[in-house]
Amino acid sequence: MPAPLKVDYPTDEDSDGDAAGFSIKIPDLADLINEFEKDDDVLFKAADTIKQAKADHKAKGLEYNAREIEIRDDKKDRQALMDANITT
Repeated sequence: MPAPLKVDYPTDEDSDGDAAGFSIKIPDLADLINEFEKDDDVLFKAADTIKQAKADHKAKGLEYNAREIEIRDDKKDRQALMDANITT
């Protein structure tokens, strides 16, 4: 196949001055999530239920304390401990 006599597509050097620069504004992730979730009835009902539960606790004289739940994989931890104790 013979070499082409002319390049039929613009090279990087040729196309640098042709296109005008443009930018696209990308919203923050938090804004995207808020926009996506704002009309979700399930999330709204869940948040409303939590608010009501907090108000009920406060009315009974109880203080609501949010707990951090730690999910542990005990089987994996025991296996890692056994592997650490094995000497070869």
